[in-house]
Amino acid sequence: MGAQQKPPLVSSLIPGRTLLNFKKNPLEFLDHCGRLGEVVRYRLLGPQFYLLTSPEYVKDVLFNKHADFVKGRILQKSKIFMGEGLITSEEPLHTQQRRLAQRAFHKQRLETYARTMADLAQEFVGAWKEEESRDLHADMMQLTVRIVAKVLFSVTMESEAREIGRHFTKLIESALFFYFVPHPELVLKLPIPQLRSINASQRHLDSMIYRFIEDGRKNREDKGDLLSMLIAAHEEETFGSQEESSRQLRDECMSLFAAGHETTANALAWTFLLLTQHPEVEEKLANEINEVLEKRSPAVEDVPRLRYAKMVLAESMRLYPPAWIISRQATKDYQAGRYLIPAGSFITLSPWVMHHKAEFFPDPIRFDPERWKDDTNASKMAFRYFPFGAGPRNCIGEGFAWIEALLILATVIQNWKFQMVPGFRVEPDAGMTLRPKPGVQVVVRKRAVFPRATVVSAD
Repeated sequence: MGAQQKPPLVSSLIPGRTLLNFKKNPLEFLDHCGRLGEVVRYRLLGPQFYLLTSPEYVKDVLFNKHADFVKGRILQKSKIFMGEGLITSEEPLHTQQRRLAQRAFHKQRLETYARTMADLAQEFVGAWKEEESRDLHADMMQLTVRIVAKVLFSVTMESEAREIGRHFTKLIESALFFYFVPHPELVLKLPIPQLRSINASQRHLDSMIYRFIEDGRKNREDKGDLLSMLIAAHEEETFGSQEESSRQLRDECMSLFAAGHETTANALAWTFLLLTQHPEVEEKLANEINEVLEKRSPAVEDVPRLRYAKMVLAESMRLYPPAWIISRQATKDYQAGRYLIPAGSFITLSPWVMHHKAEFFPDPIRFDPERWKDDTNASKMAFRYFPFGAGPRNCIGEGFAWIEALLILATVIQNWKFQMVPGFRVEPDAGMTLRPKPGVQVVVRKRAVFPRATVVSAD
């Protein structure tokens, strides 16, 4: 009967204390759970959750037995805003969506997107002023909104891109509000000012996206954006009526916007924060950029040569994974070692917890890009390190995100140096993504001359 053993339960004699601890500091709460074993139970207002921190179990949930799990509670609730896009949909729709979307991420398209990324990044940082104080998190949110609006919808007006970003951010931030609400679609109908504002943002965003879809269908031209590719793909497939196809296109746009905007902005903001704290890493990074670019703007062909830059980003996402939690719900019983996890249970996988385990990453709180120097070592980190998820449902835009982050990082470091505002403190804010709170406030200074120390190869 060993299979019927129950894993440790994190509980409190005080009703509601576990929920309060989770809400107060979810990262600290999950860290505590992770120290109790590879399988740990906890309850939040009824449902039972299982935190799994063994690479073997992570691989089962995300890869080997992924068909036995569906999206977890956060993303199930997010459907009220996100619909049935790649992030939230289940099989068989997800496979069909992914196959169609992959056309938009082939090599030639990524090269086109990269030119847009580099041009917009250069324009954006070119407007900064010497010695001015800037919030780099807010800046990266603005820049990635411009990039994804241009790449996804061919939006060129900054005001329109900013409007899209503002409404989208409100919806994403609101999703957590509905996490513990049994019927959010009914709650949204209540005449409460906050809810009215959320509904207004959804109406505005939907109106804009449907307009882009209608214009794309009328023009029937490939403008080089993601939406044009998706519209063409939908015309070759059966998605029901045109209204149903439009709804599905809208949902896919929401998923792609989420994947290309917030997570990349957060990863870059955390990276810049870490660079202000580790000037030796910043200098080595600047030297590599100087060596690779030779004072010209970065391009997609430079990406493979920016090896140390990629190591810096990889280590930043280890310490501060933008997607800090991944949730699933078991549709079948799952055997995790000697523990039986019954069907219907909610599964928690946490890149935050896994990335900070000393058995996987010695001295885990130390920022050390050299961890990623050896490619073979990086491959061994599968299911220990998974900032983009893993398995058949990993982020379809991972390649896009790496190119975007590397080109922006290279552009910024090529032009500017930072100094943290004295006394300014930053803490992780674990919402839908892991944001730096209250931002990354720095003073920017023009990098007139690159450091000329000998470049140390990442080889």
